This record gives sequence, C-alpha cells and structure tokens, in this order.
Amino acid sequence: MLKRLLFLLVAVCLFALPSTSQATPSVVVNGKLLESDVPPMLVDDRVFVPMRAIFTEFGYLIQWQDNPPRVVLSYIWDPSSLYILNLSDSTLYNKNSDSYIQITPATFIHEGRTMIPLRFIGEAQGNQVSWDGNTETAYITTPKKTVTPQPPVTIGNAIESKIDGIFEGWDGDTIFQLINGQTWQQDSYDYMYHYAFMPDVLIYKDGIRYKMKVEGVDDVIYVKRLK
Repeated sequence: MLKRLLFLLVAVCLFALPSTSQATPSVVVNGKLLESDVPPMLVDDRVFVPMRAIFTEFGYLIQWQDNPPRVVLSYIWDPSSLYILNLSDSTLYNKNSDSYIQITPATFIHEGRTMIPLRFIGEAQGNQVSWDGNTETAYITTPKKTVTPQPPVTIGNAIESKIDGIFEGWDGDTIFQLINGQTWQQDSYDYMYHYAFMPDVLIYKDGIRYKMKVEGVDDVIYVKRLK
C-alpha cells in the first residue's frame, strides 16, 4: 500500500496538471450521465474524464500495474481485445494490431485517478463526440448500425444475438427486440436496471422454458418468444 501511495505522489509530480476551468463539465454517454467519484475536468478547453469510469461504461475491465506504470484494458466479452495504456509516455498499445497510438493531450493523474481526453477515447471507439458550450456538456453517441436481420445463430439449444438498440434492464414484463428479427418478453417477475447499447444476448432452453443472459448482467431471467 505504501509503495502504491508513493508511486501516486511521484506520478502527480511527473504529470503536471495544466490550467483548468472553474466549471465542471458534464459527460453524457448514449443518453446516460457519466458518474464517477472524480468528476470530469476542463483542461485548456479539453474535456478530461477518469479513465476507469469511461472505459467501464464501454464494457472494459481495468487492471493497474505499478512497474512500469500502465493500465491493462480488456473487453469483458472478448478478453483477446486487449489494450495497454502506458502512463509514462501517454501511448495506447493495441495488442491485436500490434500498434501504438499517441494520446493527445497527454494523460495525467488527478486525485488518484488517471484522466484521459474524452474526444480521443470517444473517437477511438468509433463514436461521435459533440460539445454543448451553453451547458458545458460533452456527448458521446454510438452510431446505430443498420443491421440486416439474420437467421439466429444457434449453438445446441442456444441462440446468440444482440439487443436492437438501447437496453435498460427489465421490470416484470419487458419486451426485448433482437437484431435477428426475433421479439422476446420477460417471463419471470424481477426488476433490474442496467444501461447498455446493443449488448450481446444468449437465450437457451431450460427444461420447457427459455432463459436469457445479457452481456454485462449477472442475473438471468426467463423469457418467452413473441415473434
């Protein structure tokens, strides 16, 4: 613990914080306000966000490594999709393509959190980033892809697909539209809120009924097919 605290103190000195705006900007990801214990910042007219908060929102697991100082990012549903953020030189390494991307402006440590430029990470994920100067709000929007309905991918008694659009959990009789053209409805009473955009779903037979597992959600519910 002492070693980690000493490292953070040194990191604060190494990554000097430029001049910041007094206002705290808001960040909205696909219609949902980004929440974090350390708020976003305006630094030299650029919006910076805590790395953990923004990558978690996009479905990544985060692992901190002290020596050398870096962060390992792996996609929760595809561990082979691996990135390494090197804090010493603000580069992002893509293991799949074996390539480095320079992050500009550079990352820095603030209140124990790694701050990363919002526009860089938003556009690196293929999203659209916009800024409303009147409300000092940054918006990240994942473009909805035009998907031609495909026959469901069946593995044994299971069906793999995606939610068509925004997923916000379930509340008793929620209807789920899949990109394969199928429509399913919740068939067991339960309440759960979880926001995601086009998450993967797995529907499989359990006896004479069907269960559904959604990417990023621990709970499993019963469903019935409507269409």
